[in-house]
Amino acid sequence: MRFDPRVFRRIPLTACLVATTLLGTASSVALAAPSDEITVVPLGNATIKKGVQALSFRLSGASQGQSVQPLVFIGAQPQLAAPAGGVEGENPPPAPQVPATLSIEIGGKQLPDWVLSPRPTAYVINVDTIRANPEFAAGRLLAKLNLKSDAEALTIAVLGMPDPVLLGGPNRMSLDGPLSEFARSAQQAEARTYFQAMIDEFAGRRDQAITALRALCDAGESNVSRFARRSMRRLAYLERETKLTGNFLEHYRWGLYLQFCGLYRPAYDEFEECRVIYPMHADSQYRAGECFEMIGSDLIGLLQYIDRCETASPTSDATRLDVLAVIMKASSGTTLSDEDIVMLMDHLSIARKMIAAATSNAVRVEFTVQIVNSEDEFRIKEYANGISGPAPDKFEREGWFDGVIVIRPSAVGASAADVRVSPPGAGPRGASIATASHNARWSDFVEIAYQMMADAGRRSGAMTTLPPSEDAVSVGMAPSPQVGFSCRSALRYLLPRNAYAGVGVADLPLEESFLRTWRLDGPFSVVSGDSPAGLFENLPVTNGDTGKAMVFNDSNVSFESIVTGGASGRLRASCWVYVPNDQLVQLRTDQAHPLGVRVNGRIVRRGAEASSVETAGVYAAFAGIKLRKGWNTVEVVTRESNPIDASAFKASMLSVDGRPIGGFAVIHTKPDGNVVALNSGWSDGTATFDWKAVRDDWRRELPLLDLAEASGEKGLTLTSDVAGRFGHVAIAVPGRRPCANYRTPPTGWNKDSDRDVVFNNVLDWHREWCFAIDVDFKGKHRQLLFARPEALDAIAYCLKEDPAAAQRFNNVPPMKRLLGRVEIPGADCDHDLIVFDVWLGDESSWPIEEEDLLSPFGEFVTNEDFIGIVNPLIPVNPLAPASGPSNAG
Repeated sequence: MRFDPRVFRRIPLTACLVATTLLGTASSVALAAPSDEITVVPLGNATIKKGVQALSFRLSGASQGQSVQPLVFIGAQPQLAAPAGGVEGENPPPAPQVPATLSIEIGGKQLPDWVLSPRPTAYVINVDTIRANPEFAAGRLLAKLNLKSDAEALTIAVLGMPDPVLLGGPNRMSLDGPLSEFARSAQQAEARTYFQAMIDEFAGRRDQAITALRALCDAGESNVSRFARRSMRRLAYLERETKLTGNFLEHYRWGLYLQFCGLYRPAYDEFEECRVIYPMHADSQYRAGECFEMIGSDLIGLLQYIDRCETASPTSDATRLDVLAVIMKASSGTTLSDEDIVMLMDHLSIARKMIAAATSNAVRVEFTVQIVNSEDEFRIKEYANGISGPAPDKFEREGWFDGVIVIRPSAVGASAADVRVSPPGAGPRGASIATASHNARWSDFVEIAYQMMADAGRRSGAMTTLPPSEDAVSVGMAPSPQVGFSCRSALRYLLPRNAYAGVGVADLPLEESFLRTWRLDGPFSVVSGDSPAGLFENLPVTNGDTGKAMVFNDSNVSFESIVTGGASGRLRASCWVYVPNDQLVQLRTDQAHPLGVRVNGRIVRRGAEASSVETAGVYAAFAGIKLRKGWNTVEVVTRESNPIDASAFKASMLSVDGRPIGGFAVIHTKPDGNVVALNSGWSDGTATFDWKAVRDDWRRELPLLDLAEASGEKGLTLTSDVAGRFGHVAIAVPGRRPCANYRTPPTGWNKDSDRDVVFNNVLDWHREWCFAIDVDFKGKHRQLLFARPEALDAIAYCLKEDPAAAQRFNNVPPMKRLLGRVEIPGADCDHDLIVFDVWLGDESSWPIEEEDLLSPFGEFVTNEDFIGIVNPLIPVNPLAPASGPSNAG
């Protein structure tokens, strides 16, 4: 299963896409891998007029701590304007190309001239020059250009392209000029060959480029071979069958495959086809918008996809977050215009749409806007993080708003949004609070709402896999254009839709929603704060036979009646909750200390990890709970406090949208019948799960996997060291010797020097989305594939297994062979890896890189069977074996 571009070859294209149009040039090289160090990003076309002018170009990878990518201009000699007149009915002769030279000055530095040729050539503006330009802080490049030509204008394509790094040596970040100079100056012979292949491809000599790149795919210089394989993947795509069909799954597979490989422009085209075939497929709408934004769409174009994704997503069971946006018209000598205020309100509305689309309508952020003239007429108070906002007496009662944003005028330039967010619950009446300048845009308001949700979930211990906004750049497609894109990606991929049930900061619970009947027991022995089971370590599920039954009329659950002098440890309150049907509900607890929550034997909230964000006084914590039909066993555990009153808590249950639950009942004694079976949430790897069945709730539906049992390797260990966007995860098997697909797991990780780009037992968090291990399971080989959530759809639909897998798994596809998940601790949040049972063949045949695990070809499924639509104009099977690709491709 080494990379073989021939699997894509069907009907060769007759001409190089690169040479047809400049737009085609930008599109064709939007490619390869979810890492900013190898992905090429089209930045659009630019028209340079004759003479001297200043132009500003968007940069790629210049925000959120990402690698700065060189800019590459691609262009050919311009044409003179077509002559007027001509014979009617005859095509005018093509306008002749004329010589042209482009002089470039950046930040006072004169760069080498670019002398255009009749065929397209490339020009590189390198990282050091980009960093020194006056607009770098704003994510742009300002250049003074002088076009010398008889033509009136020159059109060029602009790319963010990491390839110039292959130059090597001390000038690899500073050399500017024609790509031919890189081909001449590269230190390694293989790098010189690679640059010449780029030159040939841009010039339309594709056969020469393919010959050179194919030879470089196994180059001794690992970086060169990596870039060569990436380029061959793109060229293989250009050689694919060009016939388009109306089969939805065909286009969806292509889109997932191309997006996984980083070919964002063609991925956009495939998801666009999906949208046309079936507009109500929300995932295609969302992914088309993602790719469209990556290749430089404007906001108006992006919003069409966001709106359609929101429309196509479920509308029931949405959690509402109410956020008050206070706009100060005047402050510090600056006054906002009516246009400024209208623009701010537009961006708040756009942020609401972005969050709704990213969460598939699981979270609806509703902004209430209040405009005040100045702080003189709006009494304020200082809160945490140096944030000032409305005084508490401006709110009638706690729970009116989950969050408050105060927006003030700023005399600083338009790029300064000055976003600050307080700890959860630190604002007025239990709300979160944030500030921003009037320069804030939709991406900044998405960041604020995201940070409020992530902090509240981390504080409660119920939603711990969302990183801080500054680390969300490590999620999904790269390089991320801006922070709003990163936050959206984290919301979309790190949590399934149903995991957002109950996310909140503050609320107005109904009196009838409080749980008042409990069985109290304890104290139990104290446990370590870093125990994986949290407060439930070595604590069996209650059997209802011990403890003291209590009814609390004031809804405040106190342990005073069971604590005797000198006793200490953990305290437990248990009850049984009845619902007539399976359903998601919202659990709210008002607490002074972290609480652990367990439902039907499965830990919902560990409790211990929340201590790091504990604040003084009582605070509200939220969680989404999955209740099953019948009597559900609910346990709440806390540690004893001094005074004992501090251990008390309140708990309430409501529907996800804040309404009373129909058929709801609570008792403090275990019922004799209809009790929901206990499920610890762990698996030994014998059960399998269908991705389509668990997709909306995979964090609850997929059990935690006992790796020792699932692998059969009793000494197998999983180690990790992940911090922000860097780090690693690795599987170690005792006695295993290093080979092509197994390396000795590292003992630490230096983000500046350590790396892993080979598909093996080590996952480089910055550069890879999956890894695998071959184990001896009960005398037979078993292969476990571990995937980050961003890769789940692509692997489920596009995994290319060894032909023997069909017989091995009785024709059950990979998407129905999920075994469970593992949780990886991180410096900023927890991380999930989902495990597939796969067969990739002998390890010696595994692909070098994870991109080559996938294939866009698969079993034909009709539109009626896949999405429930029928189009009589579409052939029954446009990919029939007689003319179409095989499953093995």
